[in-house]
Amino acid sequence: MSIKEGKYTIKAVSKKLGIRPGTLRAWERRYQVVEPVRNESGHRLYTEHHVAILQGLLAKVNEGFTIKQAVDLMETENHVQQSITTESHYYYCKQFVEDLVTALFEFDEVRAQMLLNQAYSLYSIDRVTIEMMLLAQTYATEKTREDCFTSVNHSFFTHFVETKISAIMQTLPIDSAKSKALLFCSETEDDSLTLRIFSYYLKRKGMNVLCFGAGISEENVELLVEQWKPTFIVLSCMDQKHIDKTLNRMEYYRREHLTITTGFLGDSFLTLSEEEKKRLAPYYIGKSRADWEQWLERLHGE
Repeated sequence: MSIKEGKYTIKAVSKKLGIRPGTLRAWERRYQVVEPVRNESGHRLYTEHHVAILQGLLAKVNEGFTIKQAVDLMETENHVQQSITTESHYYYCKQFVEDLVTALFEFDEVRAQMLLNQAYSLYSIDRVTIEMMLLAQTYATEKTREDCFTSVNHSFFTHFVETKISAIMQTLPIDSAKSKALLFCSETEDDSLTLRIFSYYLKRKGMNVLCFGAGISEENVELLVEQWKPTFIVLSCMDQKHIDKTLNRMEYYRREHLTITTGFLGDSFLTLSEEEKKRLAPYYIGKSRADWEQWLERLHGE
């Protein structure tokens, strides 16, 4: 099949790149980055070339550019060369993620640190800490479900990565005049890595961040809101068993604290009905850096 023939649906491209279909549609509508063909039913079909272009844009967004800046830059570059660079990056990331997770699941901190040092020497701090760590988390979760590993292995991986991210965050400047973001998980959640990565992202954007991960009580959240007066509250829920309680807490903060913007992260969003997804879409921050950029752009436009 020619690279000019459409063969990927929007769902397939979304899964391949880790971008929500809504984000892809917004990029097409606002910036005309690609023009997918339509099949007889009117559904979008993307070519290999389309996917390469989108991968190049996503790489730039992951380096800190807005999507508009990424589009402007790409228009001045050679698309073929960009595709080669993106492909090379893809295979390095894939190998890095597998090696890092394997090392930590085997409790080999020395090898894990060596792999991290190498990654940080090759890529920007943001690309490693955000993009590559999100990929590692996804791979670690899949490996725990499919192989004979236990929650102990996964917890060790999570603790190691969170510790590294927290150490990096301590080196970032703090501006007391900037917006404040309070981040935490449901009391019964034990997976807070996505939240920790997102807290790093917000701090890199200049926000003041308090990230408590899992285990903070509703009473303590109320005390923090009263004392610290955050601009944003972000909740995380990865396990679908806790989604109802998480959404109830978010609704409570929206109702009782009208000046605070609320949102939530987590794979549990994907388990909701289509009707619920549509209703909660304005509050769902997403699962990739591209989604996070769009969320911030939407907030700044309000």
